[in-house]
Amino acid sequence: MKKKVVGVLLAVSMAVSAVGATAVEINSYSERLTVYYDGVNVYENSVNQPCIINDRTMVPLRPIFEAMGWGEENISFDEATATAVFSMNGISCAFINENHVAVKTQDDGTQAEYELDVPAVIHNGNFYIPLRAFCNIWGVEITWNDASRSVYITKTMMEDNSDSVPEAEEDNTVVEETPSEAEDVVIEEKPEKTTISQADAVAQVQELVGDDYTTSPEYSFEYNGKTYYQIAVNAKIVDEFTGEQWTSKVSNYIISEDGKEVFEGYYNQETGVLSNYEEETGSAEE
Repeated sequence: MKKKVVGVLLAVSMAVSAVGATAVEINSYSERLTVYYDGVNVYENSVNQPCIINDRTMVPLRPIFEAMGWGEENISFDEATATAVFSMNGISCAFINENHVAVKTQDDGTQAEYELDVPAVIHNGNFYIPLRAFCNIWGVEITWNDASRSVYITKTMMEDNSDSVPEAEEDNTVVEETPSEAEDVVIEEKPEKTTISQADAVAQVQELVGDDYTTSPEYSFEYNGKTYYQIAVNAKIVDEFTGEQWTSKVSNYIISEDGKEVFEGYYNQETGVLSNYEEETGSAEE
């Protein structure tokens, strides 16, 4: 692994030598945001927090990479060149401090360059990377919620991009059973599963709204003795001039922990009021 990383660093240095690093002019800056991965606040206990520089979310590299299930062997940082290299499944991606080009290297040595409107920077003594560019390079979809100023990445979005995501426990159980035992389980044991996870809730709402929208978890709450999940529904938007893609929240869905109640609505955490958009619309029409 070390030899391969060194080779990647050398190749990256040659690829971007003509571009060079330039100082980043900070025109706007904010620290009011939260980054979630599979419903977990990635930087909740981190000294170095994510921030927004020039309208782009920037994050310390290690916590988000490790939250996605990758370890120390997948990350390398060369202090001499201020280059961070992420490696997974034979593919490497390199970000260089204050350089507007990121380089993705395939296992066969083929390289592709990605232009960054906001480059990686060393901020407060820590290496920060542009989160959306990082996710786009790895083929991972992310969602921005403007109302809560939050970024969401869910585990279901990572399943096709990483071998580190474990299989569901129910799948492992079926594999270990004999044909006769499996038949009994399908008939008798499945009804005993009375709760769904937050990731299941996101997937269920995604199936309901279709491919024209993306979904992301917001929070869970207790109401009348039952647990519910609030799931954000986001419209996909493409800038007709730049081609840049992003999402914008358009609605919320509420889904009960047993998966039986699903409706478009909103739960106010401060007042404890649960609104059902469909019922409100029906009352107005009457």
